[in-house]
Amino acid sequence: MKRAKPILAVWLIAFLVLPILPLFNVSYVPMAQAQGAGWLSGWSYRKSHEIVGTTAGEQTDYQIKIKVRRHNDWRIFGDREGYTDEGDCLPFTGWGEPFVIKIGSTYFMYFHYGSYDGNIHYATSSSPYGPWEHQGVAIDKGSDNYVSMPCVVQNPDTGVYYMFYERSDTDGKNYIAYATSTDGINWTKQGDVLSPEAGKWDATVCGGPCVVNINGTWYLFYHGQPGDATDKIGFATSSSLDGPWTKYAGNPVFTPSGSGWDSYKVGAPEIFEYGGKYVMMYVGNDHSDYENEEIGFAVSTDLISWSRHSLNPVFGMREFERAGAGCVYQENGTYYVYLTVIETPARGRLFVTKPDYAGRMTTEGKCRSDFGDIRFTSDDGQTLLDYWTEEKVDDDYAGFWVKVSSIPASPNEVTIYVYYGKSDATSESSGADTFPFFDDFSANTISEYSLSGWKGPSPRTPSMSWDDVNGYAVLEMLGGEGQGLAVRSGTSFGAGYIIEARIKGSDTSINEQGGPAIKGSINDLIAKGTNWVDLPDRDKYIELKYASGGSATTIGINPTYGLSWTSWHIYGLAVLSNNVKMYVDRIEELSGDFTMENGEVGVFVA
Repeated sequence: MKRAKPILAVWLIAFLVLPILPLFNVSYVPMAQAQGAGWLSGWSYRKSHEIVGTTAGEQTDYQIKIKVRRHNDWRIFGDREGYTDEGDCLPFTGWGEPFVIKIGSTYFMYFHYGSYDGNIHYATSSSPYGPWEHQGVAIDKGSDNYVSMPCVVQNPDTGVYYMFYERSDTDGKNYIAYATSTDGINWTKQGDVLSPEAGKWDATVCGGPCVVNINGTWYLFYHGQPGDATDKIGFATSSSLDGPWTKYAGNPVFTPSGSGWDSYKVGAPEIFEYGGKYVMMYVGNDHSDYENEEIGFAVSTDLISWSRHSLNPVFGMREFERAGAGCVYQENGTYYVYLTVIETPARGRLFVTKPDYAGRMTTEGKCRSDFGDIRFTSDDGQTLLDYWTEEKVDDDYAGFWVKVSSIPASPNEVTIYVYYGKSDATSESSGADTFPFFDDFSANTISEYSLSGWKGPSPRTPSMSWDDVNGYAVLEMLGGEGQGLAVRSGTSFGAGYIIEARIKGSDTSINEQGGPAIKGSINDLIAKGTNWVDLPDRDKYIELKYASGGSATTIGINPTYGLSWTSWHIYGLAVLSNNVKMYVDRIEELSGDFTMENGEVGVFVA
């Protein structure tokens, strides 16, 4: 789309107002247990969804978020909502790159203790959850600069344990070496197994080993580097853990993406099998240093061609300064993901997920691939509930907001039904019916809004247009520098609501400020009763402000929390009777005391 040097452009997909949500405990009950209610005619399957309110008294007209997956396959590992954060593994900091294996009845965690001595240490526990007791050094670095990134496997024929690890030689190159042990405690170094090759993709670094046995062949996945920090992933194979190892001629098999969070380098592969496919957890980065490390997943059927998860990155800067190398340990259907997290300094952290966790509903492939046959009813099994499809990936998952008419005071729970399995059904998603106020800008009109330029020198020429293909509105100011604009509803709201907008900036050179807002005056943005989410230079910090009489007062600020202005984020503003809260991607970030007057909802940017 042609634009005349816009000062700003903001995309909005969904702008909505929700009543303040109470907390809910939710669970899914199999169809066979969901008896005693009528049936929605024409649908083949249903599951009951129990909603338990934790707010006292009767609750009316609330919206709840329900995620539906079509299959219970490898894609569950990209569902961040399915993980529980079990916290730090060890009480001290400055360590990372954990690897966990069970030896006998004891769990061993091997890790790189970089800030202490550069050696590989180990800790033990009677449970994969911990607590972990630090035992000491497993592999001493000797004359190397450091040793790191351990991976331990057992030889099924001899019972001997093999630790593969990365070592940094004094020649400026990194190698993959190995050591052996009969008890996991006392290790004997055996030498190198992979070395850098001049002129190749791994000319300076061979590191981050992950060893797995597939159909009788040992695969050693690793990251290589030619000298410019653009790490890529390849593998070598052997019939024996003692080698020799042969590098795959088609290496590298996994390279940085063309754009996005993993566009500069990928590394630290962790390979495991799930549902007949091979899953790789890996570290990605869009920088030459390590500041922006995050964790994603990919899948393959042949270990050579890999497809990235649509929800990548799964762990990273949204929660921590960065997330680095770790491992996936599986036991009795539970997956334990141990990661390096950086929040100055580094440490190991555990996340746990199960394929059948209570917050995930799966249709076992029995709904339409586009989720058009998903319906929701009240506890009578027949009265349809309004819903809106917020997001979906065909044949993968869909996220729905469902309007629940009431939750009684006692007992403070209600049952709704989720129906699926009707091939000729099409979606009846309606944001307007689900929320008190909603606009996805699909009508290509601003009849519901007032649009105005409010800041900077004349001429102030605000513009609003649409991208019909991708489904968003474009706001831009065509005047001089330092200008801003606001788009506001024709409907006023008071306290007791959450206002949300999904926003992405168009230009990294512009330090934008703005977000969802509720304004006390339609004629003047800076007016008594105005408050807004203000995100100046949001790559560096976020701020919540209240404006009155032409001056602004900071309610809350996080000077170290950065956001990518050119990435989609959901910004939320919860207005209570005497308090205001700011959310980013539905996680509360800032709050402060504030008394709100009635006002119009909207979005402003500057």
